[in-house]
Parts: sequence; structure tokens; C-alpha cells
Amino acid sequence: MKISYNWLKEFININISPEKLAEVLTMHSFEVENIIYQGEGLNSVVVGEVLEIKKHPDADKLNLVKVDVGDSRGLASSVEAKPLKSAILNIVCGAPNVEAGQKVAVALVGAELPGEFKIEKRKVRGVDSYGMICAEDELGLGDDHEGIMVLDKNLEVGTPLKEALNLDDVIFEIDILPNRAHDCLSHIGVAREVAAMLKKSIKYQVASIKQDLKESSLSIKVEEKNLCKRYSAVAVKDVEIKDSPVWLKNKLESCGVRHINNVVDITNFVMLSYGQPMHAFDADKLNGKIIIRKAKKGEKILALDEETYKLNENDLVIADEKNPIAIAGVMGGMETAVDEGTKNIIFEAANFDCTNIRKTAKRLKLSSESSYRFEREIDPEMTMPAITKAIEMAGDLAGGKAEENIIDIYPNPAKQKELEFEFERIKNLLGVEVAEKEVMRILESLDFEVAINNKILKIKVPTCRIDIEKTNDIIEEIGRIYGYENIPEVAPTVEMKSVASDKILSLEKDLRVISEGLGFCEIYNYSFVSEKDINNLGLKIEDHLELQNPLSEEHKFMRMSVLPYLLKNVEKNLKYRDDFALFELGRVYLKRCWLHSPHRSGAVEPGCEPLAHGLHSSVETMEPTLLPDEKRIFAGIVADKNIKDTLFYELKGRVEILLSKLGVGELSFQEIKSAESFWHKGRSSEIVYKNKTIGKIGEIHPNVSNAFGIETRVSYFEIYEEELLEFYSKEKNFQKINKFPAIELDLSVVFDEGVEWDDVKKVVFNAGGELIKSVEPFDIYRGKEIGYGKKSIAFRIFYQAEDRTLKDEEVGVVQEKVVGGLGKMGGEVRK
Repeated sequence: MKISYNWLKEFININISPEKLAEVLTMHSFEVENIIYQGEGLNSVVVGEVLEIKKHPDADKLNLVKVDVGDSRGLASSVEAKPLKSAILNIVCGAPNVEAGQKVAVALVGAELPGEFKIEKRKVRGVDSYGMICAEDELGLGDDHEGIMVLDKNLEVGTPLKEALNLDDVIFEIDILPNRAHDCLSHIGVAREVAAMLKKSIKYQVASIKQDLKESSLSIKVEEKNLCKRYSAVAVKDVEIKDSPVWLKNKLESCGVRHINNVVDITNFVMLSYGQPMHAFDADKLNGKIIIRKAKKGEKILALDEETYKLNENDLVIADEKNPIAIAGVMGGMETAVDEGTKNIIFEAANFDCTNIRKTAKRLKLSSESSYRFEREIDPEMTMPAITKAIEMAGDLAGGKAEENIIDIYPNPAKQKELEFEFERIKNLLGVEVAEKEVMRILESLDFEVAINNKILKIKVPTCRIDIEKTNDIIEEIGRIYGYENIPEVAPTVEMKSVASDKILSLEKDLRVISEGLGFCEIYNYSFVSEKDINNLGLKIEDHLELQNPLSEEHKFMRMSVLPYLLKNVEKNLKYRDDFALFELGRVYLKRCWLHSPHRSGAVEPGCEPLAHGLHSSVETMEPTLLPDEKRIFAGIVADKNIKDTLFYELKGRVEILLSKLGVGELSFQEIKSAESFWHKGRSSEIVYKNKTIGKIGEIHPNVSNAFGIETRVSYFEIYEEELLEFYSKEKNFQKINKFPAIELDLSVVFDEGVEWDDVKKVVFNAGGELIKSVEPFDIYRGKEIGYGKKSIAFRIFYQAEDRTLKDEEVGVVQEKVVGGLGKMGGEVRK
């Protein structure tokens, strides 16, 4: 919101600089995002008068304009201005609205306009041009670029524009958050804050309300009392529609509001002053009484922005007996707009439901200064002060008279909240003792009604402070005005202890960070699956928990595996990429069993046998319950159209790196013993650490992949977080780098099909002793060359000593022992 420094000074005696005021506001109330010095860059811009206009001899859309700028050449800083001996300048101008006799804003040669645009003597299509006749946006005074800025005809030629338009103001752009929009989207609201901070008195007075006039002839009906809490209106007769005075135009423009005419400008001035939106109707264009109702289906309105909007039954409108005349709280209609022919008007000030206005404005994609305020809920007590101020201004600026009483429909007046608490609570919460007198001053300056008796504070909250709900809110008000910077830094009086970390959350954080480093992207999926997904995965429907009220057939069962949605993720992503890796941290839901239940006659609930993924339901519990047993799963999946035989090994390598960074190394991979059908037999295994299964890894069976629309190979792993947690440690043991070189030797050995790699690995280490540092397989071969029921495993052995460089003869001896050990288990070395 834009707030004028000069306007604030009309309400409060400010004796600090704009920069200091911005600092005070930021520290105590609202962040000042920008300070705009009005008139900056207008030092060489003066009031000029158009004397003569001729067509440019070499350009159809340009004119040659003679402009009288008076005795103002001294304002120009450029030496190019000095040769001009006359106050009459020749300027080439392309504006369509330039006319003889106009007073205009002229930028002299040497002027530097906002945006670092420097005015120089130019030759335009062969004709010299000395300066520029400016539009509003070129001067930074508005957004209009349709034509030049036409000034008041009474201004004196040669007067500096800053002086002529009183452009000596400073504008603050303030970020007023929604919790304070109720009372501070106005100059009076911000002035109240400043007064409290600077220990000043606010000077504004509410215009007197005359209700001793004759009964109003207006007929108003509020049908939607829940959506229109208050509606105030008054008829003003014999107004003269004309331009507003310069001071009013300047105030509106400085706050980003375009001036229209004196009556419309009055409503906007009141809104910017009080924070209460207003509207003016042409009374003679109304068809009967005013009705506040919901729009009818298919009803339309031509709004003031000259766009037609289609309304629905949830939109609130102001209507006459025929048509809507305004979209309530958003924008008025063209049919009853105030224009040059208007003689009689109706001022309205209302209070509308914030939620309804927000929905209407959003649906119509129509935002206005009024809707911005109504959407944030404003004080219903402001309608009468606003409307009386508008009546007063209409008399001064338009000659209008309000000869009838104001109609004020206010069935349920807002009530002030009342709070009561011990004075000592202020010190207990803020940590500093604020004097009783200062507390009273702060609260009263913010319009709270305060009384203190026996150290008990009794407070009435002003209706505009909707954000104040409880005692701590009051103490917060005291603290921010007193100044948090004035609260001394004191060491805590109690021992501070660090919060114990949640080990499972720490584990999941590390899993995320490490996985992202290994090229995985995290995804989030639903915890529900369909019957089709379960069947495609080869699991049993009866093992799954069924929802009583599923959102859809796609979300009918609680998942026992994260795999279905991961496969769906793969199917979608393969349409756009050839390779990727995904991971998910989620939960699976298993049927929980009980041994003794009043509902089951002591029988064990069916389905308590071990379930999918090596997880078990909680048969240990003795409490009857239907809630599922939730297990945390960390799962990942990779797909690559360009990799076939080695995809499993690539994923296995990533998993080994991930677990090693968590302190879990020396893994073994063993045959999957469960009967899950989605694993590819021979290309999958359990992940075992210290004789405990902590997860599974392998390729997904092609039949399952195809059922999910995937035609390429997919490898998948799942790790059980509760099991992994037993071995997880953030502590890492330092291992020095061995300075002696390693020797690598490869072996290819034929075994029976049933021999496991884990057994081969154990034989190699037992035979080689301490000299063998690691053994890594890199190929498995099956074919007619080695015979049916056989497989050839190729692996690499790394030999290295801690204290010396190994010799070939020494390694050869150990290698022979390894070959001998493999021979005892039926292995035959391939030549």
C-alpha cells in the first residue's frame, strides 16, 4: 500500500525525516519496502502554454508545436539551452491530444526524467526540437501514455512543475500483512500507529453526523443480511460534476489511484483516508429501490472497466428493481455511473462478507482497491464516519446538499471484546518491566479503552482490531510499541538443554540427502491402491485393508507396497526421458492382529501370518484394534532404455554406497525366500546385514512391468527403516589411506546353478586371509559351452598389504589357495 508522508502529517505532527519514519515503521509495525521521492527527476520540467500547432512537413503523425515556457531557461542544466534567447520553444510532438491554449508539462533541454531519460536538442525528421511535452508516465506521475498531460489552465507559465503540482511529497510503499488489514489500509490507520510510536496525539476529527433532517426518500432492502452486515446510504442533490482541485488529484495520484471527477474522487479520497470503500450512484438512473441480493443465474453486468461480467448465484450484487447496478464490494456498473450529466447522487458505504467478496473477485479475475480491502475484512463501524465525510466534501467540492437523513441498516452491531488480566503478566511475558503509565499510554494511543484496578488490567478492544483475540495479543501490542530493541538481553535463568533428536527423522533426512546425491529424485504418492494395482502386482486382495468410504475405485485399499505407484511414475516419465531414478519415503499398512478380543471369541484374526516384503503384522499386541500396523519404507526405482543386462548392478552399486554412508557396510545378498511374484527370479535378492534382512533389491518381472505399461527393464529396491535403524549411525570411523599399491586379479569360475555368490565370497576371504581387501563380481554367464545347470561367475580380487608392497610370487601363492578352496565347493576355473 502507498502512504503519503504529507498526508500523514495532516493527522499527526511528525518531526522526523522520512527515512527515520520508515525505520520506525519497519521496527514496530510494518515493513517499508520502498521510499519514493515524488518529483524526483523533474527539476527542469516547467509549465508551458501551447501557442501554435502545425503539421510536420515530413511526418503525418507528428506536429510542430510552439510552446511558451516563460522565463524558465535557467532551470535547464545543459549548455545547449543557453543559445535560446526566446521563451518560445519549437518542439516536435506526436501526441494526439495536443491543442492550442493548453497548459502542459515541458521538459527542457538538459532535463533528466525518471528512468534516466535525458532530454537533448534533437533533429526529428529534419526539424530541430528543443525539449519534450510530457505524458504522465514519462514524468513518473501515473500510468497514462495515451497523450500528453494537460494541466490546470490557471497555472502560471514558467512555474516549475514540482511547485505547480505540489510535488514535494515522499511516498512509502508499505507491506501491510492480512492480520492488520482490518485497521491499517488507510492513512488514519497508519497515522494511529505512528502516533503511538512517536508519543504524539492524532489530530483528525470525524465529521459531525446530522440526522435531524427530513426522513430519507430512499428505499433500501437488504436480502442477504449474512453477506451484508451493514449498509449506509444518503442522497445528495444538485451536485456539479467537474474536475477535482489539484490538491485532491495529487493525493490520489500519489497513492496510485487515478482521478476521474470530483464526486468519484471524493469516494476514493475517503477510502484512502478511512479505509472504508465507498461508491456513488447517479440517483436519476436508478429504477426504483436499492436491493442487496444474490445475483440471478446467468445475470450480467457492464462494469466500470467497460467489461461485461457473467454472474452466478453466489455473487452478491447491489441492484435496483430491474438490474444489478454494482458487483458488491468489487466494482460499480456503467449504467448508474456518475458522469458529466449527473445532478443527483447516492453515496453508499457498506460492510460485506470478506469470504464472499474474495471468491467473487477471484472467479471474475477482477481486483479493485475496494475488493482488496473487503477481502481482508474491515471494521463495520467505519461506514458512518466515511459517509459523513463524503457529504461534507460533496458540499465543498461539488455544491451538493444532503437534505435527508442517512439510512443505516445495521441489525447486529459489532461488540467490543473485553479482556482482563494481571498487570504482572506483561513482565512475565516480555521479560522487562514496563511502567504502568507507559502501558496505559500505548494502549490508549491505539484506541483501546483501558482501566486498571488493584493491578488488574481491564481492556475493551476497538472493533477495528479483529486480530486481537487474547491476553497475549495485548501484551504483544505493548511490546512492539515499547520496542523489542529496548528489551535487555538477559541470560536464561533455567538450564537450557538441547532437544533430543528423533533418530528415525534423522535417518530419513540422511536418506534424502544421500539419495539426491546419487542422482535420485524424490516423489510423493498416495497411500491408497486399486484392486487392479494389487492384482497386477500379484498380491492378495484379502491381505489389504479396505476403506469404508474410498474417494474412488483407484483409492479403495491401503497399500502394502509402495511399488504400484512407483511403476506408474516410471510409465509416465518414460514418455519424456530415457533414464531416471526415483525414490520415495513412505509407509505401508499391514493388518494388525490380536490374540484376545471380546469381538473374536479369543480367536486369532486371519491374515496374521508374515506378509509381503518380509514385514509382519503385530501379533504381539493384546489390545483389540482395527488400526493398521504402519511400517516405514524407503524405496527406489531406476529405468534406462539404453541399459539392459547391467541395470540391476548399477542400482545395487548405488544402494551399497548409500548404506555405507549410513554406517552399514559389508552387505550380503541372498536369495529371496518369500513368495512375492513381482520379483524377477534370478535377478533379485534380499539385502542382509549381520544376519538380518534389511531390505530387498532386484529387477521387476517383465509380466508385472508390462501390466503397468512398461516395456523396458526396471530395477527396484526397498529398505525397511525400522530394521535399518538398528545399525544406523552418524558416527564414522576414520580409515587411513593405504600407501602401498594393490594388485587386481580376475577369476572366472564355473559352479552349479544352486551355488550362491555369498558362499563363493566367504571361501575367497577364508582362503586369502588379510591380504584380500575386497572381492567384486562383474559377470555371470550361462550357456551350452559350460553345460546345463551350470553358471560361470567372473569376479575381481583386490590384494593389498598394510605394511609392504606385495610381490607377484606372494600373491600367486594366495591365489592358488583361493582356487583350491573354490575347487572344494565344486568350482572349476575357466581357462
